[in-house]
Amino acid sequence: MIIRKAVREDIPELLRLLHQTNDLHSEKRPDIFKSSITKYTDENIEKILLNEDMPVFVAQNEDEKGGKLLGYVFLQIGEYKNDHKMADRKYAYYDDVCVDAEARRMGVGKALMKYAEDYARNCGCYNIELHVWELNPGALEFYKNFGMVPQFTSMEKILK
Repeated sequence: MIIRKAVREDIPELLRLLHQTNDLHSEKRPDIFKSSITKYTDENIEKILLNEDMPVFVAQNEDEKGGKLLGYVFLQIGEYKNDHKMADRKYAYYDDVCVDAEARRMGVGKALMKYAEDYARNCGCYNIELHVWELNPGALEFYKNFGMVPQFTSMEKILK
């Protein structure tokens, strides 16, 4: 398996995997997530790929260059500087993580997240953050096993 920065030619595969992520969310919480869409359009992804502060890393079998992707990590690099409330720091954020349904439990997610973590460390980031939906207990467990710990809790109360 190789991990590399995504390129324009990866967009169709990124969209395929983005559909898998959305399908999981929309099946579990149709009251929040629309079905049959993706978080990003191909135009959005093209712009993201040009932004150095938003690298996208992909995993692929070495013998399938230019073919099927095993997973991706969309990363964002940000910085608090002279903020009235937050301490100055550079940080990274796992914006989106997906491992193809057929490639789960094969080390793909761990390898992608480690690659992104190393990238963030090399960029001088203090920490790396992510948000995860409670509807996905497998992802919650995976992130905990990767060493992620809760930073804050977001709660809801359905009113209908």
